[in-house]
Amino acid sequence: MGKKKKNSGNGTGNDDGFFQCAPTDANGTPIDVERETLEEMRQRHAREIQSVREYCQKFFQSGMKQAKTKAMIEEGKVTDRHLEEENALERRVFGTPDASSSEGEEEEEEDKSKTDKEEASEERKQQGGPTKAQKRREKKAAEEKARELAIEMERARLRESGPSKKEIEEEAMRRALKALDLTLREVKADGHCLYRAVAEQVDEMKEESRYGEVRTMCKDEMLKNREEYEAFVEMEEAGSYEKYCEKVGSTAEWGGHVEMLAIARALRRNVEVFEVRPGGEVEKMVVECVGSGVEGEEGKGGSSFPLRVAFMKESYTLGEHYDAVVSL
Repeated sequence: MGKKKKNSGNGTGNDDGFFQCAPTDANGTPIDVERETLEEMRQRHAREIQSVREYCQKFFQSGMKQAKTKAMIEEGKVTDRHLEEENALERRVFGTPDASSSEGEEEEEEDKSKTDKEEASEERKQQGGPTKAQKRREKKAAEEKARELAIEMERARLRESGPSKKEIEEEAMRRALKALDLTLREVKADGHCLYRAVAEQVDEMKEESRYGEVRTMCKDEMLKNREEYEAFVEMEEAGSYEKYCEKVGSTAEWGGHVEMLAIARALRRNVEVFEVRPGGEVEKMVVECVGSGVEGEEGKGGSSFPLRVAFMKESYTLGEHYDAVVSL
């Protein structure tokens, strides 16, 4: 996730040293992303990933300080934009609601701000009909039920039509992980999946339900070392860097590369990210915890005891998802 810049050209840098990549076809002709098919979009995404990797080579050639971190963040900005484009395409095709809409976030924040005592008092005052709190709970339950129904309908469709992209991706991931004596551990897909997958692997937590503690650690690290992250976050919707960090700590905002880097540094542990590439091979990317004055502790953190997650791109029609990767 990165700060928006005006695009010019097909995979170049600007005066600030940020990678730019305007959407074009294979011949370099500018295109309208809203008219692309999913296959065309993913072919373009593959070209753009290749372009940003070639662009990032100059960091290493010039001996730039923290070249690895800079390159990872630049590529992360591009992959996060790809995620946004695929989600937008999904909403246009399937009419899938945006789970991270401002209205949903406001309701979630309002739920958290009310104490049980205040809600009980409100219910006593309005015994003649459903209270606001009851309506919120009912709406949340209805949304969860609709989500479960969508998943079940997708599973039924898959049983009738044979292996899906999701099943092919999952099989490739499990096969590759098994060769490393690792396996997938699924976590709930609710916008907190990255933080749930991490919480599963932290000794002090050991359960995905404690994802809120991981979010808090991430937020605190981003606030403490602002200069390391501010240039790479999207602040237009949040309004300010501080408000963006508050969203990281208290809402179901999906976590990207910047948040993953902050988690690695907060916990002093590298994060290994496994992903199935278009050709079916599984690629591992390492988000290093060094930086911000942090070094991985031998035997406790860094490369000796990494956190591991699987980035799953074909999670039904519900968008990208992170699962935990653990030892067999």
